Amino acid sequence: MRKTVLTTWETIWYVLGCIWFGASYLTKVPAKKAMQDFGLCQMTLAEQAWYIVLCIWFGMGYFAKIPTAKALSELPLVQSQGSAAYAPPR
Repeated sequence: MRKTVLTTWETIWYVLGCIWFGASYLTKVPAKKAMQDFGLCQMTLAEQAWYIVLCIWFGMGYFAKIPTAKALSELPLVQSQGSAAYAPPR
């Protein structure tokens, strides 16, 4: 069984984290960039803009992305797909 949605408490903590200066949202952006690099999702324009801002600030966005990219590179599903490009659902 694969998890596809946040639990109620995960949603509550995420919202509270976003209220506190957008900390949860800005923490999510580098992870989503890593997933986009592996062809697993597409970032929104706002996420792309915030990623650039995070990278300008001492490379924080890039360095925050690296652990997620490493974890993704070790997933069997990602390894079996190779470097297939992301195709958004129609």
